[in-house]
Amino acid sequence: MTQCMTAAPNYSTAATKSPTTQPSKTVIDKQSWVWNHFDKSIEPGFSICQVTLKRGCVCGTKMKWEKSSSTKNHHSHLEKNHHLADPKFL
Repeated sequence: MTQCMTAAPNYSTAATKSPTTQPSKTVIDKQSWVWNHFDKSIEPGFSICQVTLKRGCVCGTKMKWEKSSSTKNHHSHLEKNHHLADPKFL
């Protein structure tokens, strides 16, 4: 059986954060729905996916993030890997 992470790597509070099915509580100052599922990494310029997988593990995918860039790659990750979509369009 493959072990999984209970918190994402490079996450600033990885030692205290436990997996949850609720959206991430540390929302980056953005208006996009994707920030309900991503937290800022302690490594500048990156964000970490906080979606809880079926076996109780955090996804932990690290994605490049710049304040001035779009969230298209984050949208794509959530749609393709977690089957999540913008709730405004459901």
